Amino acid sequence: DEGGGDGGEAGCEGGGPRGVWRYYLQAPLLWYDEEEDGSVSGPCRQLSGSAQLAADLGEVGWRWLREACEAAGALPFKTAQLWAGHGGGVTPCHYDALHNFLAQLRGSKRLLLLPPSESYRLYPYPVGHPMDNFAMADLCEPDLRTTPALAAARALEGELHPGEVLWLPRYHWHQVRQAGASGE
Repeated sequence: DEGGGDGGEAGCEGGGPRGVWRYYLQAPLLWYDEEEDGSVSGPCRQLSGSAQLAADLGEVGWRWLREACEAAGALPFKTAQLWAGHGGGVTPCHYDALHNFLAQLRGSKRLLLLPPSESYRLYPYPVGHPMDNFAMADLCEPDLRTTPALAAARALEGELHPGEVLWLPRYHWHQVRQAGASGE
């Protein structure tokens, strides 16, 4: 699979050349302060300003999250990011240096997932580049003349719905698209 030459792959409908990517709003939701040695100090802080958000955070299964982190061999929970969009937002193919749980609250997301072993087929930006955790290859509109190894890349495709959680091990490549168009 070339990763979506017809625009029908996960994360590609309405996507396309990098110039038209629609990103999400990102905000820290919860976090612990860290000491220089990486240990947690002080109480957990949270984004203020919304009574509904505070109520929703009170319903999160924090014990489950702590146990899931331990079972996955991940570092203890230290931060949560809120990613919000209004339909059709796309995050280009990239990897994160930390393990992640992607929890879907509303709407749905389509994903392409690739293991670290596919890295060279994605043409990552060079180390030290501001986007060195992003792929240069365009998975929505592949140009096999400039990125020929992309033709051999193997990915898993999936969809995430409200209440579902996806474990993303660090260094695993992923492209995420929020389903639905603006106004849905």
